[in-house]
Amino acid sequence: YFHQALDQHCRGQWTAAEALYRSALVHAPGRPSVLLNLSAVLIEQHRFDEAKPLCEQVLAEEPDNPDALSQLGCCLRTLAGPEQAIDPLRRAIEKRPDDFQSHCILGAALAELDRRGEALAHFDQARQRDDPPLRLGAINGYWQGLPGKPGLPPTPAG
Repeated sequence: YFHQALDQHCRGQWTAAEALYRSALVHAPGRPSVLLNLSAVLIEQHRFDEAKPLCEQVLAEEPDNPDALSQLGCCLRTLAGPEQAIDPLRRAIEKRPDDFQSHCILGAALAELDRRGEALAHFDQARQRDDPPLRLGAINGYWQGLPGKPGLPPTPAG
């Protein structure tokens, strides 16, 4: 089930991937990789309240798991507010400094708290780690979606 779920996940077939991940959990209850991928599919569907306990379950077994920390931060940003997201996202970045997603989500959380300098630093970190640079639109989207925030400076030529 897991490999079939991954295939559907990669294709953006969230409903099919979710069903297959849930089937995989029947055969391998509590397996962190399955829990995290199921959590990611739920997050893609904006079902943060369902994804959060899966992240917490992984963290109970693997407290320093950077994927679980990042996904938990994403959930908390929506469910509890940006301030609550900061700690797990910082911990995720400590464990994996080149994590594009954690830098983006932390940048967005800090921007929502009007901590512009810190937010820009994390967006810049994400932009430097973006490969391929197709996700740069997501960074600009995070930033420009916040009221009163100007566009980001151009990406340095590298």
